[in-house]
Amino acid sequence: MWLIRSSVRRPVLTSVISIVLILLGLYSYTEIGVTLLPDMDIPVVMVRMNYSGAGPQEIERLIIKPIEDAISIVEGIDSVRAIAREGVGIVIAELAYGVNPTQAAMDIGTRVRAQANRFPENAEEPVVDKYDINADPFMTIVAISNYPSSQIRDLIEEDVARRLTQINGMANADVIGGRRREIQIEVNPLNLKAHNLSVARLGKLLSTTNENTPIGVIAAGSKEVSLRMMGEPVRPSDIENITISLGEGRVIRIGDIATVKDSLERERRRARFNGRESVMVDLTARPNANVIQIAKEVRENLVEIERRLPEGIKLEI
Repeated sequence: MWLIRSSVRRPVLTSVISIVLILLGLYSYTEIGVTLLPDMDIPVVMVRMNYSGAGPQEIERLIIKPIEDAISIVEGIDSVRAIAREGVGIVIAELAYGVNPTQAAMDIGTRVRAQANRFPENAEEPVVDKYDINADPFMTIVAISNYPSSQIRDLIEEDVARRLTQINGMANADVIGGRRREIQIEVNPLNLKAHNLSVARLGKLLSTTNENTPIGVIAAGSKEVSLRMMGEPVRPSDIENITISLGEGRVIRIGDIATVKDSLERERRRARFNGRESVMVDLTARPNANVIQIAKEVRENLVEIERRLPEGIKLEI
């Protein structure tokens, strides 16, 4: 009764409060995020680690076992299961009810990084992340062209994916399909054995010479000139001319024991659309972002992007 009596006695104040509430409601309606699924924390944390060239047995022994040992002592874990595949190991930790997934992911990441000395030297850094149902792509863009997909992949990465990641609220634009350029070095085992060399030594040499190194500065009056040693190869012939010291004054070129080819990387994933080989871009939004607004901006940007692409390349959603 008090609320009704006050509203009748003060009609102006009541009208002002009503207008303010209506304006706040309209503002909230335009600013509220829209997603395909509700924002919720799934009590699951995943650890993924790549080790190129290793089989499932090596992945289980060298990657999964140390990770399981590291996270088994983290408080709040209900169960742990693992997947060992060629070149990759995945460990999935299910959390007990009431455990904060964000804090658990941080604790697991700390434990896993503490085991760095147990992982193989050539293995990639482990990736620790909690499961997010909204991390799946909300839109996929397909590049259709008569050109081979390997020729347009770099173009799609530079002119399409990079441009779309600049949209406010966009988390990632993952390019699928097409093969990147790759310099391949085919080693003759007989030549290696003849010079008492190993593939490991050859790979270490290439990793240390494949960079430009600063070597100091030269003072010229009031000016200083920076110097650097140019070691990064530009052409395949530059790799062929890299020398290897064999001791006792003997030196050979990589071109003497191996063949350097300018080729494409091994195809591991292929994207097809309507039965044709193509290149796709999967778009993922950030948490709590307005997916509807992002999708609208993506469509607007695609019109301008497609206009700048070479003739014969068409983008479809």
